[in-house]
Amino acid sequence: MVQKADAGDIVGQEKIAITDEDTAETLHKRMNAASSDLLSKVLPTIVDGSFTATAQDESKATYFGRRTPADGEIKWSNDSRTVFNLVRAVTEPFPGAFTFLGERKLIIWGAEASDKTYDVTPGTIVATSPLTIACAQGSLIVKSGEAENGLYLGGEQLAAELHLVEGMRFGPQASAIINAKKRQKVLILGANGFIGTHLTKRLLETVVTKCMQWT
Repeated sequence: MVQKADAGDIVGQEKIAITDEDTAETLHKRMNAASSDLLSKVLPTIVDGSFTATAQDESKATYFGRRTPADGEIKWSNDSRTVFNLVRAVTEPFPGAFTFLGERKLIIWGAEASDKTYDVTPGTIVATSPLTIACAQGSLIVKSGEAENGLYLGGEQLAAELHLVEGMRFGPQASAIINAKKRQKVLILGANGFIGTHLTKRLLETVVTKCMQWT
């Protein structure tokens, strides 16, 4: 044990292949089984002192913060493989990967990555049978999904239920885009005081700097 989390020497290690059929749930179950097998091999060596320890290579370490619901939103500017991996990482029993058509939320439960690239804006529906959505590179074939509070449907059924046609485009929620573009206002009370004066000056300097960067 060391002070930093997950930074101690390695005394046992096992590799697990991830197939295209895996989801977070199936992988979790396989990792649990592999962990049990690994512990049964390593624990006796720790007890008798015959184990070997290997220092970790920090240059190969990766760290990820806590997930939030917003992390499930699909970014169509990614390639199809990245979107496919997101879908299967958060599919049932988790909340699911989602996207919007205007204000309508669509949850995608199952999908397949395609290498076929279309000369359209990412997020555009390029076919409804099967339901296919363009990514920055490649495209995503929707196998199953549902509208918010709707029924679990196959891709083609989903297209019919939501009246989807080629050329429609998925992306961020429309209201979120509008709110992001709204001008922000700041009210500073006591601007003539010592703190208020310096705060106002700092804000104005920041605004001018950003305006210069944009121009």
